[in-house]
Amino acid sequence: MSQPLSPPGTDPDFDRFEAAVLAVFSGASPPPLLDELATLPVAQFDTCVLHLEHTQRVEVRFYALQALHGLVAGTNYGLLDEGRKQRARGDLLALGRSGDDDDDEIRAAQMPLFIRNKLAQVIVAIAAAEYPATWPTFFTDVLASLNERQLSIDCFSRILISIHEDIISLEVPRSAAGAKASMTFKDAMRDGPDAALERVARAWLEVLKALLGMIGVGGDRGARVGAGASPA
Repeated sequence: MSQPLSPPGTDPDFDRFEAAVLAVFSGASPPPLLDELATLPVAQFDTCVLHLEHTQRVEVRFYALQALHGLVAGTNYGLLDEGRKQRARGDLLALGRSGDDDDDEIRAAQMPLFIRNKLAQVIVAIAAAEYPATWPTFFTDVLASLNERQLSIDCFSRILISIHEDIISLEVPRSAAGAKASMTFKDAMRDGPDAALERVARAWLEVLKALLGMIGVGGDRGARVGAGASPA
């Protein structure tokens, strides 16, 4: 199979992929379809993004995120064109955001904790590969996806935790190349033209105010989370 799968209702392969993933979660060996996709980075990427957009199964969403994480962290990420990379950035950030009309309980069911953790890891893996050189607006984009809804705040927090654990922390053993990449990331975050460190700190303060307001400890329930995202 050299082409990405089509949305449900237009191609039986869409359901075949979901059935293959569910078989893996039931303890079966990976079906040939999944092994074949693993050798076709572009088709694998397209298929995973498609299922992230359309699937109703959390198992399939997790598998797609895990496959994307492996693709980004491996050597085949460079085979993707810039259009696909931009799509991944936008789609993944949107996945962790609740809109004003979304039901928080429904969104929480669609995005359980293990999905949010993996989503944050994938986003940060992309940032590790692309910030600041080819994704200089990483922090601007993350802050733009933040609002006062519970899912958005939770995913924002998990992204920050993943940045610390996967890129910044000095407690994690790294190769010479990894240590250099970590330093480059930290230097750009601290000294870059987007003033990322200051803006993230300001946004986090607004998050804390909003959370305190939600539980009635001072603050303002209507505090506009993300207001600190704009440069001073």
